[in-house]
Formats: sequence, structure tokens, C-alpha cells
Amino acid sequence: FFFNDTATTEIYIFPYTTLSDLDREPSPVDLALLDDRERACVTRLRRRPDRARAVTGRAALRRLLAVRLGVDPCTVRLTTGCWGKPRLDGEGPEFNLSHAGAWVHLAIGGRRGLGIDIESLAAIGAAESVAPAVLSPGELAAWAGLDGARRQHLLARLWTSKEAVAKSIGLGLGADLRSLQLLGQDGGMVRQVVWDGVLPIALTGIPAAPGYVAALAVAGTHDLPALRFC
Repeated sequence: FFFNDTATTEIYIFPYTTLSDLDREPSPVDLALLDDRERACVTRLRRRPDRARAVTGRAALRRLLAVRLGVDPCTVRLTTGCWGKPRLDGEGPEFNLSHAGAWVHLAIGGRRGLGIDIESLAAIGAAESVAPAVLSPGELAAWAGLDGARRQHLLARLWTSKEAVAKSIGLGLGADLRSLQLLGQDGGMVRQVVWDGVLPIALTGIPAAPGYVAALAVAGTHDLPALRFC
């Protein structure tokens, strides 16, 4: 199976409730697709909905990767990079996964690093105290000058976009997001960024359910690949 840098990136957006009842324990069929490390992580989750999300999201990811690879989902093996970003153990497309509430977003395709993030506006609004740890000085000043829904929405857009950029280059939660300036002089979001001189990264907002905000970043390019929403 041949992969190339210009391959279409597929974006899958669906509610977990189409895959599993979050009020029940994870499906044994889905659980069987996970490896020992993943199953151990699931057992440490205290809340049933969190266990259901973890299992159904990873199982869905394996099934979609299996289609791309032309193999059985049971044979898809995942590993992690030095900062914990999941990747295929062997040849295959890049991918990334994010979930919030009852929604999951998956991006699969090509060889360039992918980062996707979805967040709930309500959750972001309840976590405004973290803004100084996420926003650059210029972004923080612009955000502080807003109120109400505009303030909440700007923080959500910047948060998801920065998470997507960090994930696209495989950085962990310890990345200093304050050093990443994504708010342009005109108050709009930038479409390309070079972070710490490492790589050009293309960035865009993507559709999300009402009450949610989502973003996609593709590392190593100034231009986004073709996107197909599934």
C-alpha cells in the first residue's frame, strides 16, 4: 500500500453514542482490539463514561486505519513517540484523535504530522484561569478586552488551535503554548505558523457540533492538503 505527502486527509466527526452507550462498560469486541498497555490505561479510569470513550475511540481508530492499510483491525499495532503521541508501528498514514464530551474527531492521511483538537465551549469557559498559561502576551491582552461569548469563543479558538499545532509536531502537555502567537494583527487567526523555528505548520478551524470548537494542524507545510470530511 503506497502513501504520499499529498494524499487526502480524512476528517471523521461523530458522536460516541453512535458507537457505544457511554453509560455501559466498554464493548468486549472493542476492548479486544486494544493492546495490553491501552487496556491497562482503561482499567485505571474511574468513571464509566471515560472508559467507554477511551475504548470506543481507540477501536474506531484501529478500524479506520485498517481500511487505509488493507488489513484486519486486530493486526494494527500502535506505538508512541518520545512525547507520547500515538503513531503506527511501521509504515502507514499519519493520524490524530481528540474527543470532548460525547464527540470524537479523527484525522487520518499522508505522511505529514497531524494534530486535531476539539473542546467544549462550556469547559473552556469554566477554565478561564488557565488563559495566562496558554495565551501569548498579545493574545492575553486582546482576550482580556472582550467579554461574554466573544471572550469565551476566542479562548476556545486559540486553545484548540495551539493544542492542534503542538500535537502535529508531537509535543507533549509540557509545551510552552505562550510562545506560540496565533492571533494576527487584524484579530483573525493565522493560517500558517513557524513555531520556534522548527517547521512550517498549516492551521485551520474545522466544523464541530454546536457548543464545541475544533482545529486541525498539518506540520511541514505552508498549505493544507485536500480535506475530506466523513
